[in-house]
Amino acid sequence: MERVDASERHWGAWYLSESNPLSLNIYLNWPENGAPYELPLVKLNSDAKVLHWINHFIESGKRGIDVQAIRDFMRACMELRVDGLMPVGEPTKDTNWGY
Repeated sequence: MERVDASERHWGAWYLSESNPLSLNIYLNWPENGAPYELPLVKLNSDAKVLHWINHFIESGKRGIDVQAIRDFMRACMELRVDGLMPVGEPTKDTNWGY
């Protein structure tokens, strides 16, 4: 099975998907199932939300998200924010956080 990425922007195993809305993805359990874990950038619109996801990764023990993957996730979030691709502020009432 070949891994297909939608973008040339990578941070370790994480990559920016050019979906609508933009998403930060990682392949979990690669290469067994190759299914991407997708996080729309709108769910990462504040430091508190980024921290929430980091805690979620740690507590859930998701296979494929180790300490290095968490560091790469934080680096991706910082770069995307600097580049203006990460939404900032509280979501609108129509935003679905998915949890």
